[in-house]
Amino acid sequence: MIEADSLSDRIMVIVKGEITAIGTPLFLKNFYGKGYRLSITCDANNSEVVVERIQKLIPAAKLIDSSGGNLFFLIPFSETNTTMKKFLQLMETNENNKFSKYNKLKSKINDWGISHPTLEEVFLRLTKSEDEV
Repeated sequence: MIEADSLSDRIMVIVKGEITAIGTPLFLKNFYGKGYRLSITCDANNSEVVVERIQKLIPAAKLIDSSGGNLFFLIPFSETNTTMKKFLQLMETNENNKFSKYNKLKSKINDWGISHPTLEEVFLRLTKSEDEV
């Protein structure tokens, strides 16, 4: 799927002989993806505090995986202009900003990143049969 994502101009998904979706990789990710992935790395003993504060800062954030200080959240696309903006401002500004109550959160995060859903996730979502739901 990584090759298809990077080399294809358009992708067609066919399920049981019928065209389910067609478009550019970015279109498919935006249209069929559930949201952005926020990955955070912190010390394992701080992970509960980080999860709690992320969910206060971004109420729609859903923790999808947690192991050994690596946290993965799903953030709906609808949150990008509102609460996701607060998170980005917090992480990209200096310590003395208007989000001072969240500065403790910033000090507990070692690394973070945001990414689109993968083409593989989109493909699995499109090909999932209703029997599996």
